[in-house]
Amino acid sequence: MAELSGRVVLVTGGARGIGAEVALQASRAGATVAVGYRTSTRAAQAVVERIRLSGGVAESFAGDVADADAVHALVGSVERRLGPVDALVNAAATMLTGDFLETAEAEWERIIREDLYSVVFTCRAVLPGMIGRGSGAIVNIVSRLAFVGAADAAPYAAAKAAVVSLTRSLATAYGPNGVRVNAVAPGTTNTDMGRAVIESAQGRDRAGRIPIRRFVEPAEVAAAAVFLLSDRSTGLAGQTLHVNGGELMV
Repeated sequence: MAELSGRVVLVTGGARGIGAEVALQASRAGATVAVGYRTSTRAAQAVVERIRLSGGVAESFAGDVADADAVHALVGSVERRLGPVDALVNAAATMLTGDFLETAEAEWERIIREDLYSVVFTCRAVLPGMIGRGSGAIVNIVSRLAFVGAADAAPYAAAKAAVVSLTRSLATAYGPNGVRVNAVAPGTTNTDMGRAVIESAQGRDRAGRIPIRRFVEPAEVAAAAVFLLSDRSTGLAGQTLHVNGGELMV
């Protein structure tokens, strides 16, 4: 099922976790994949090698998506080496935990830049080309916490909530130009970021109350993202798919 055949897909945060799984599944769907990363050179190259070993086409691209100039340089490099970006998945993210009253202003600014502005910058970099071609798909990976909040992660939850709103705004603005923008909101996921929660006593208690009785896997989140990139989802715009095993039902 080469549903993304002939398309170039850029995945930010593509070296690890959900982003890496999106890159792998997009390749299996026929896409040429640009694996974006900031510092995880070896991990990004490992994803690229896995794709190539299975017969796919992929390259890795370094860049700090929290820096507008770096993002434009990264997208320019992708387009020179692989071709125009047909689809974008914003999976890069940074988590910060701590007491709201003790979180420094600089930390708020860092998280908002890395989790919100990064999406703004990447979308601004790829949208003109998509609009010019009359087609494109963007998927933003957000979070269950965007909808329920987090006592110990307010900056992250607030940034992700803003990305949900940005997703709707961009879908409204550029849907008439053939660009679909949607989001996927994972619950706690079995990645490096989520494993500490999953393996804690609190996590085990939570898992027992989730309808599917477990936390979700990166492959399950990635499957939703790849679906939103594909032509099977052409009727969806401005939507958020919740992949959390039923822990949050909206």
